[in-house]
Amino acid sequence: MKRLVSVAAVAVVTAFALAGCSSSAIPGAPTSSTDASGSSPQDVSAPIVKAVTEDDAAASMLPSGTTTLTVGSNLQSPPATFFAADGTTPIGDEIDLINAIGNKLGVTMKIENMQFDTLITSLQSKRVDLTIASMNDNPTRQKVIDFVNYFDSSVGILLQKSNPDKIQSPSDLCGHTVNGVAGSTSVIWVESANPDLCKGRQPITVVTNANDQQRLNDLKTGRVTAALNDLPNVVYVSQTSGGGNDFMVLDTEPILAAPYGIGFNKDDTQLRDAVQKALQSLIDDGTYQKILDAWGLSRGAIAKATINGDS
Repeated sequence: MKRLVSVAAVAVVTAFALAGCSSSAIPGAPTSSTDASGSSPQDVSAPIVKAVTEDDAAASMLPSGTTTLTVGSNLQSPPATFFAADGTTPIGDEIDLINAIGNKLGVTMKIENMQFDTLITSLQSKRVDLTIASMNDNPTRQKVIDFVNYFDSSVGILLQKSNPDKIQSPSDLCGHTVNGVAGSTSVIWVESANPDLCKGRQPITVVTNANDQQRLNDLKTGRVTAALNDLPNVVYVSQTSGGGNDFMVLDTEPILAAPYGIGFNKDDTQLRDAVQKALQSLIDDGTYQKILDAWGLSRGAIAKATINGDS
């Protein structure tokens, strides 16, 4: 596997599992999020987040009077953002990270579960103050919102374990139907890649559905040939659904490799810069790495919190 597949595989070895009553439950996945030692990533990471104290320099950069920030997220993407076994508590490495940033800033982070394709418009309308939802920072999105970068990933292709259509490369998907989340990088990739990837052949047809369980059911029953999502997520699914017997991940060169970004309204530069400062503080004091280690995502770490991919 390429570098990012290895990153996600490490995450799976720590044996997270999606549990609970949310619509994001993966059919056939384990209902326990514990590993062989009896500990879950959340058990390990919670004390790390709780121990984070306020960074006066970062906190002073916030707009005056800020005590609570509303965070738009999409709680259907383990290991990044999903529900605990109670079906209501947000957990995941990104939830830990945004709460740690809140502790650095001395504010409370209020997590709002939203459809992925409504996150940008919710920033623009100021329904939420910021977003964190495994959203790739790319030039198209930078035209309408700003990002503070916090992780590296790419698009992943999930297939039935038996691979009945014998898909060996992305171009083998030409003439087939795949699914993804509306507005996601995965869907953008299909739409942009079709003219060259499938030149002289039928294009890849992409259907969108915001419900993870339905998209996986459609793949499992053969309604679609592949399900597209962020690579850490699809590898997680391949290792947990049906005890690892339902799905496989196509081994391919990184597709649209790009950093994940915390999203901000273009007008909220003061908030954006305060969050960047808080994130860099977490990177510098080692907390950021500890959170990623707890979730098995250490090799996806970045060394510098950048704005809109700037070095």
